[in-house]
Amino acid sequence: MATKLKYAANEALKVINGLLFQELKLHAFDLPTRTKARLFATGGRYGRQFGIVLGNTDVVTMHHPAQQTKIVLEKCSLPNIPGVEPVAEQVKGSRFKQNDSKIRPGDQISCFVADKTALLALLRWYAN
Repeated sequence: MATKLKYAANEALKVINGLLFQELKLHAFDLPTRTKARLFATGGRYGRQFGIVLGNTDVVTMHHPAQQTKIVLEKCSLPNIPGVEPVAEQVKGSRFKQNDSKIRPGDQISCFVADKTALLALLRWYAN
């Protein structure tokens, strides 16, 4: 069973929307008001997709309550990156089942990310 690493999804989303957005030429499929999960692509709209699970966001404050960061990627073999822990179960949220998603259950791998360093290493590796 996976250890629940404590890097809040709210903090990870700030890094994705900030430092990594331009660097990895990310495309955001969702408006910032999307509450449970968000979908992105590296290298523009048609690049490799990944998602972040946010939990049940407070729609008044837009605070994402998930106290851990779970990243969902297109099916691949994760490299051995310190602070990245694979999760066996599939993410079945409705966002990942929509027509624009390449990371539907069965076509995905997910992992917990321990901190900003692990998030940066994972998404930089994934974008290349």
